[in-house]
Amino acid sequence: MKPFILTLLIIFGVVIGVGLGSVLLVLWAYGAGQVMLRILPTGAFSPFEATLLNLVGVLIVGLMVVRIVSASTSDAFTPQSKRTNGKKGETGNSNDGDQVDALEGDEYPGIPRWRRPLKKLDFTDVKPEDPCPCGSGRKYKNCHGAKRIEIK
Repeated sequence: MKPFILTLLIIFGVVIGVGLGSVLLVLWAYGAGQVMLRILPTGAFSPFEATLLNLVGVLIVGLMVVRIVSASTSDAFTPQSKRTNGKKGETGNSNDGDQVDALEGDEYPGIPRWRRPLKKLDFTDVKPEDPCPCGSGRKYKNCHGAKRIEIK
């Protein structure tokens, strides 16, 4: 009986929290709408339209903030094939904090996933004085042919 009551209390708390958050969001949009009505010329918007416009703006800004936070906190240096999907033992690597195992098969180590090239680059027949095949406009020896310092 206790787990059932605890579950009901948790569900009730979540519903109350979502309801209060929604009410506060609408009230904030209403207040911003009233400010907008005072700034804009008379008759440009009705109070309902101003509130609705501000509510949509708040939701769009909220979605952008969520996208930015999720992009900045994601593990951009770990290849997609090495990440686990929340299931233990699916990829075979251990979660003991050892990043070297996760980056062993990475073709572009140290480059974030969103900065990696979209096409495969062929560096086999490139001489140091040739232009770099990545399209940067620099010489190969100053771009991808530069010797990297290994950190141990």
